[in-house]
Order: sequence, then structure tokens, then C-alpha cells
Amino acid sequence: MLDFNLRNLLRTIIILTLFSLAYGSGEAQSLKAYQQRAEEAVAAKNYSAAMGYYKIIIEDAENDDIVNLYNAAQTARRFRVYGKAETYYGRVLEKENNNRYPLTNFWMGSVQKRQGKYDMAIASFEKYLANESALDGEYADEAKKHIQDCQWAKEQQANATELNIEHLNEYVNTTDTEIGAFQMGDELYYASFGERNPDPDAEPNVLARLWVADNDNDFQFANARLLEGFEIEDQHVANPTFSEDGKRLYFNVCKSVNATEVRCKIYYRDRSDDGQWGEAVALPDHINLSGYTASQPSVGKSETGRTLLFFSSD
Repeated sequence: MLDFNLRNLLRTIIILTLFSLAYGSGEAQSLKAYQQRAEEAVAAKNYSAAMGYYKIIIEDAENDDIVNLYNAAQTARRFRVYGKAETYYGRVLEKENNNRYPLTNFWMGSVQKRQGKYDMAIASFEKYLANESALDGEYADEAKKHIQDCQWAKEQQANATELNIEHLNEYVNTTDTEIGAFQMGDELYYASFGERNPDPDAEPNVLARLWVADNDNDFQFANARLLEGFEIEDQHVANPTFSEDGKRLYFNVCKSVNATEVRCKIYYRDRSDDGQWGEAVALPDHINLSGYTASQPSVGKSETGRTLLFFSSD
């Protein structure tokens, strides 16, 4: 799935700052109004706004009752701000009436696992399983699987090979978000929200577009340019990948469903010998299921040499 959380984190920081200033002003809304807006934002899956409201309620207004703390933790987890979620879950567990939310240790383990805190995650899942309410709970089997996952991850860490990760140069990486890179020959294809527009009066870019940059074989990129003809009005285009012969480009077309979620389909375009791109063709309905997302296509081979298309779907 196309992931906008890296891009939205900066927006969240700005929102949190502005909301804090608003609460301290003479025109500050009542606490009840902020709580209502937080609930409305969560219902609309606008988690960045909801986090801003809960910050005002909990940190600025110092109303840290267990309901607000738990709702703030759930919001941060859904928005994948796992460190903040961990903090709020921890404050829930410090409350004497924390048994009101018996899943707290389960969710605490989940966000700790996401951050690579495997020992802490195992401890949280075990605390959840030790609670009598978890014995026949629907999350019990999932908690046991999480513990196994954490133990496996720890074993892999013990035998991990050290890797050197290098940040690609400014021709590819802008101050915004670049994702889904695929190298084909001497070219790097990827999606970007970056502006790269010298016109200060131009409308800001809010959609992912496909870009291509030249590689000199030493990962020094230059001549980054928009992949012309792949723009689709009001929709994101991302996750490019090629067939083995380089003649077919698969990619995602994604439409925003709400402030957080997108719905994606997989398309392809064929490239002729003279470099011209054919029309965009959506993959059939058994891949692009109605009402679901098909994302991150990748072409590979089976053991028998058969060409396979791998992709993720919800």
C-alpha cells in the first residue's frame, strides 16, 4: 500500500504546534469542543488532526483521564507514530483503573514490536496473556504469534550482517518524500511528492508522480525528470517495476479514500522498441478486486522459470 505517513509526520508536528498555540490564546475553544473534534477526526480517519486535539486535551489542558489517554494511544498507533503511542499506553497502565482497557498490554506490545523493542514487546504480550480476560479472548492467539515473531527477530539480529545504507543524492531525494525505487539498466524509476518546480507561484504538489533519474553505475544520480505521460488527474502514481525484458512497466494508481487511506489498483504500460509508451491497462478484476487495494507489484520467476507477478493486497 502507498504509505503517506512519512510525509504526514511533518504535517502532524506543525498541527500539534499550531493547536497548542490556539489553546493558549484568548479564543481557545472549550475542552469539550476539542474532545468532540478529536472524536470526529478519528471517525473520519484523520489521525493527524486527532493527535493534535488529544495533545491539547492531555498535555496543554492536563486532562489525562484514562479515556483520553487510551484514545490518544489508539490514534497514534493507527497513524503509526509508535513512540507516542507507547508513551500514552504506558500512562494508561499507570492508572489504577487500567483494567477498563484489558487490551492495553496487547497494543503496547504491538507498538514496541514495531520499534524493534522485542524484549519489551514479549514482556507486554506475556502480561496480556497473564490476564484472565485474555484466556479465551480473540487476541490471545495473535499475542502468542507476536511472541514467536519477536523471538525469531531476536535470533536474526544475533546473526545479522552489517549493512552500509547510503542516502541517494539530491537529484533523487528532495525535502519531500520519495518511495518505491526500481533500477532498470542505467535508470532509476521511483515515485516522488517533490516539487522540483522553480516557479514560486505554482500550486503545491500533493500527489505522487513517477520520476526517472540517470545512474552512472556508482549510484551517483543526475537528470531527474518526470516520467511524461504517466500523470493521472487527482490520483497518485507510484511503485514502478519492470518485466524482465524491460518492455512492460507495472505501477500503482491510487486514489485517496480519506485523510489516511488510499485505494490502489495495478496497471501496466508496454514500451515499444522506439521508446514510446502504450496505453495504461488495468490488471483484471481477480487482481484488482473491487473495494480492495492491490499494491507494490513485483515481477519474479518460479522454480520452473514461469514468470510471476507478486503484489500485496488487503
